[in-house]
Amino acid sequence: MATHRLVCLANSIKLGGHCVAGLRVDGNGWIRPISELPEGELMTRQCTCDSGVEVAPLDLVEVEVGGHRPLVNQSENFLVTNTPWKLLARPAPVSLATVVRKAIVLSPPLLGCTASRRSIHDFPAGQHAASLALVAPDQPRWEVTTSSRNKMQVRCSFELGSTTYNLAVTDPAWKRRFRSLPFGLHRGSSVGLSPADRLLLCVSTGEPYGGYCYLLVAAVIVLDAGWRSALLK
Repeated sequence: MATHRLVCLANSIKLGGHCVAGLRVDGNGWIRPISELPEGELMTRQCTCDSGVEVAPLDLVEVEVGGHRPLVNQSENFLVTNTPWKLLARPAPVSLATVVRKAIVLSPPLLGCTASRRSIHDFPAGQHAASLALVAPDQPRWEVTTSSRNKMQVRCSFELGSTTYNLAVTDPAWKRRFRSLPFGLHRGSSVGLSPADRLLLCVSTGEPYGGYCYLLVAAVIVLDAGWRSALLK
């Protein structure tokens, strides 16, 4: 067992449960706590802190994890324990911006992709690929559409260098902003963003589906003035 302090950067939807990920404050990279369930999703009680609040992006939390459980497409997985998580600060202090800034990707490829997905045959055998990254796009675009399973889906398009990405959003809080909007393209102002707002996206490589691992926007974080200044100098 090991206890780590993390800046939480995603609490997204996964098969009716949660997918949580964060950066270690000691600078040693990402951790995605997973359960013993076949797909590793967390139940709500497993990502609820001892104060009774569910962990959210930009929280500073203390988390105990067990053994490393990497997959070929996800190197950051660690088995969660039964010890309740501790919420240390909401939001995390801006002094941790140095740790977060190092995880921001500035140019493609993004998690090994120059598109929205990666073939399961593209992952080298015997290795474990990074599956979590941050992006701070200037002008992301939004679309309300339907998924291949005929469910409402929100998609985010953004440029990274000369490459355009178009990814499904699995951040439940962000998706709720679009529930009353019609299908089609939308500006940020439609969901309460101002021209001065800047976003931090947590991008994750999902589970294999139809022979591919799709990139997903696991969290959309609206940066407050302090974090915006510290991250986007």
